[in-house]
Amino acid sequence: MPAVSQIWRVSLAGRIGALVVPVVGGLGGWLGGGPAGAAIVGLLGLGAWWRWAMWPAVELAGDRVVVRNPLGTREVPLREVSEVSTGYGGLAIVTRDRQRVVAWAVQKSNAATWMKREVRADRVAAAIRAAARKSPRRKGA
Repeated sequence: MPAVSQIWRVSLAGRIGALVVPVVGGLGGWLGGGPAGAAIVGLLGLGAWWRWAMWPAVELAGDRVVVRNPLGTREVPLREVSEVSTGYGGLAIVTRDRQRVVAWAVQKSNAATWMKREVRADRVAAAIRAAARKSPRRKGA
């Protein structure tokens, strides 16, 4: 039976907070160009909001980790994962050949790091590490 997929997206607070961009842009468009300006800037802002706040995700899918960032998607076979760390820039997945893939959807604030608090990013990193340990290694590794 195939493994159940797990997916983590930008937090609800992050999605809601990112809505500030299209709202402020729409208001600026209204002031600068009236209703037509507000509509254009607002639609562009909503498109950016979707791509930067709704699209990003980290998925543990069977034998791989799929990292979906605003500007591209990368897949990392679990057998190739050597390290997973958390930080304010995202979840960093390092492969056996030292390639680094950063997942924007799951981040750990500097404050949480300084206060040594366990947050969602730590739990996601632990889940990926556990799956990587269970994954059969390639021959010669």
